Order: sequence, then structure tokens, then C-alpha cells
Amino acid sequence: DKIARILREIDADIVGLQEIDDNTKRTGYIRQTEWLARELDYDYYYFTRTVNKGDGDYGHAILSRFPIKMVEEVDFKSQRGEHRKYTRALLEIDGKDVAFYNNHFCTQEKLAEGLDRAREKIRRNLRRADDKFNPVVEETNENYVLPRELRKGDKVMIVNLGCEGVVLTPPDRSGNVQIRAGIITTKTKLANLRLIEEETTVTTSSGKKQKASAYSKTIGDGLSPELDLRGQNGDDAWVLCDKYLDDAIMAGLHSVTLIHGKGTGALKAAVRKYLRTDRRVKTFREGMYGEGDGGVTVVELK
Repeated sequence: DKIARILREIDADIVGLQEIDDNTKRTGYIRQTEWLARELDYDYYYFTRTVNKGDGDYGHAILSRFPIKMVEEVDFKSQRGEHRKYTRALLEIDGKDVAFYNNHFCTQEKLAEGLDRAREKIRRNLRRADDKFNPVVEETNENYVLPRELRKGDKVMIVNLGCEGVVLTPPDRSGNVQIRAGIITTKTKLANLRLIEEETTVTTSSGKKQKASAYSKTIGDGLSPELDLRGQNGDDAWVLCDKYLDDAIMAGLHSVTLIHGKGTGALKAAVRKYLRTDRRVKTFREGMYGEGDGGVTVVELK
């Protein structure tokens, strides 16, 4: 909260953050980059993992109010042999491509010498990678009309970037659509998108194949916001949870409740162990009074 207040006062369009935790125990399993972006209204963000902490990741991040078109991560070691990375992001600012760099350098002994070596290695890598960031001729989307309104989960082509993405939110009042393209979440104009129409199939629990659109509607119509896991062991419970979370996301649910009971606490601990590392989970908490107290876990989905 303190960092968010400071950044809100500065109100910078682009921010480089160091020493960022992502889903670690010591910071309450919060994805700090995503949380800061949401709190400070940054539409674009990127987290670079430098170290895996076992229960989460540690690294640095970029917050931007300009579209992030491309990202490159380069590994190197500090003078003390510590694993480091620098991140180069290509931003689109007023129609121009601008490179932004972010890194957390070592501040131990022989600082100047270590920084010089790191800078030289960065320069060498930038020269080798420069062709990746050269301007390209962008496609246009003239005379194209979407065959229908875009929906969450639609696969689209981002025309000016020449890459595919998935729709996260329908167009807002300004015609902007939030898209996930690989590891990047970005916003773009509706006119910059082409719908990729491919009727995929899914295999139902009965083993039958069904069109994804029909399956999604069936799931959405009949899916309960609660899953009762009582009587299961840890691994079997997670098999049920894994399938249930997929169905919940496909049905458009934002929050679900997992019922594990109180008992010895072993089932609750096993379920939460998996939730901590699941990329579909935004956050989770113990149930409050009236929700089931310690006998349930309320999960907020991304």
C-alpha cells in the first residue's frame, strides 16, 4: 500500500520496479505486479522472474500506460555469481517504438567493476538482438468486418502486431478490448482485431466430444459456484478441483467456493498447497461467518 501511494503521487507513465514478489508466502501470496497495475490503473504490465523462491517467484517488473509490443529477457550473472536478468520492453508511444530497460543490479563490493561488466554484456546482447526490434511493415485491417461481437475466450489476430491472442474482456465504451497474447496482457482497439473462427471440440466427463461453444453454454447453465470435496484425499480432491476450475472459468465465474470441511485440516492444507501455484487463481481466502468459516476456501479466479 505504501509503494502504491508513492507511485500514485508520482503518476509516471512508465515505472520500473525491482525486488518484486509474485505469489510468495512472505508477501501473503500476492502477485504484486498485477496488484499494483490494478490499483494504479496501468493497462499494461510485465513481470520478469529472476529467482524461484520455492513457494513463488522474485524479480522485477514494468508498469506502463503505453502498449507493450514485445519483451526480451536476457540472463547474466553478477560478480558474485548471483543470477540476474535485464528486461527490454518495446513500447508504442504516439505511434513510435520506444525501448525501455529494467534491471536490479548487484550492490555488493566492487560495485563499479561489476556494473561495467554487466553493462558491456548488455551492450553485446543488445547488438545481437537488435534485429528483433527493427521496425516492420504493419498489416492493416481495412475493409474487414467482424462476423459477430467478440466474447471472452475468443481467439483473435492482433493485426498491427501480427500475432494471435485471446479476448479477456469484451469491448468497453471506447472500443478497447483487453487481450492476452502469450505472456503479455494488453489493450487494443476493436478495429485492430480479426476473429479467428475455429470450432474446437472438448471431451466431456462422459468421454463424448462436443463443440466448445455448446459445452461452454452447458457448463454455464448448470455449474454450481460450490464444489464439495469432503471425503476425498488430497490428490483426488485436486483432480476434481482442476477440472472444476476449468469449467468455472469457461462458464465465466469469477469466484467459487471449495468445501473441504474442518476435520484435521489435512484436506484444506492439501487443496491450498495446489491453489498457491495455480495460474488460474487470482487469490483465495478462508470463508467468513455465514460462508462456512474455516470449512471452506473462497477462490477468486483471474
